[in-house]
Amino acid sequence: MKTLSYIRQKSGWLILSAVYLSFVITINAFGGIVTEPVNTSSQEQYVDVNDMNNDEIIATLKNDIKAIDEQMAQCKKQKKGWTAATVIGGIGIVGTGIGALVQNNQIKNKKTELKTAQDELRSIK
Repeated sequence: MKTLSYIRQKSGWLILSAVYLSFVITINAFGGIVTEPVNTSSQEQYVDVNDMNNDEIIATLKNDIKAIDEQMAQCKKQKKGWTAATVIGGIGIVGTGIGALVQNNQIKNKKTELKTAQDELRSIK
């Protein structure tokens, strides 16, 4: 029969593990923010459209849209990379926690076997 202190010890360990796990996952989720300086000279171009015809205005706008689309694609690619890294890191942490639990159970089983063997040895003497 398990004692109350044993149950408290194991439940405390599980709660503490859950707290550590959530803390590490949170750090991984927010730790991957990278900022790069933006080239303002390419974005802050003011074009005088008074001297341009409609075809030139449309071409200028298309170039601007193309530049913005390229920047958006780069941002999406970086976001996917960081998301994947965060997910993989979280899975690794969960796997480590599960491995620790399995190892803890194996240690408990071995201790029980050892205690049983020691009791049998004492009873023989």
